[in-house]
Amino acid sequence: MGRTAPSILLLLVFLLVALPEASSRGFFRSNDDQDDNDLVGEGQGIVGGSKAEDSEFPWFAAFVPLVQCGGTLIAPDRVLTAAHCIQRGAPTNVRIGPTTLSNGENIAVTCGMYHPDYRVGASGDLFNDVAVLKLSTSSSATPIKLNSNLNYPSTSGSPLQVVGFGATKEGGSTSNVLKKLGTYFQTIESCQGNYGNVEFGTHVCGNVDNEGDCQGDSGGPLFDATETQIGIVSYGIGCARPSEDVYAGVAKYHDWIQEQINNDECNVQASCGFLASFFGCLDRARDFVLGSIF
Repeated sequence: MGRTAPSILLLLVFLLVALPEASSRGFFRSNDDQDDNDLVGEGQGIVGGSKAEDSEFPWFAAFVPLVQCGGTLIAPDRVLTAAHCIQRGAPTNVRIGPTTLSNGENIAVTCGMYHPDYRVGASGDLFNDVAVLKLSTSSSATPIKLNSNLNYPSTSGSPLQVVGFGATKEGGSTSNVLKKLGTYFQTIESCQGNYGNVEFGTHVCGNVDNEGDCQGDSGGPLFDATETQIGIVSYGIGCARPSEDVYAGVAKYHDWIQEQINNDECNVQASCGFLASFFGCLDRARDFVLGSIF
């Protein structure tokens, strides 16, 4: 590569650290700066839980090369994830059915469609946080089922589960292995004690003592024992705190998701494949390193 390599390397390091913010990117603060009402959302990882078994979740999808988010295979060539994960650019690839960061079916992403009404509220709550990735080729894995019943679950304490490669402690690094965690459904009324702006249908809440989602798990699934997806990991207050984790409710967006399965419309491209989006990719990578998006 001659003499240019060291200069390019220095430029990359500078860009990752020194590029100014283009827009608001979430709500992460260091542990020392956080109080009980600080939202660290636009991304969530699993604290606690246990290692997933080989082939246990063949429909799970991980963003690569940067593990910023997860998702689920919902059709042979479609992956469901969170809008905040792709608003500034879809990943170039996903791995379907991985249990480590080096296995699973590696498929290129063509583009993505995030919900047109996605927004961040004044208090940091995320609304309509749902998106679909369009893949360049079909996966051989069996897609997950999607919940279409707004009133399911309905009872606090109903057992659910999450999986992801997210951080294993608040402010920590992402996991090298896929982790799973049992959690429990909480009604929207109980969730409003910590998140005053959560809405029935738009949001679903879950909680388990001293464990939960964290940085890197955004876009991943909340699902029941029948492997029906109930929610999409969206945001929360820290990681594994007494407050609930908040998910985008799949049932409310069931029809919109089906529309994305049946058409090729996109509003965002895979970010890192062209020079025009090169600096945007570095910006996203810088944000990930600094902890401001997940």
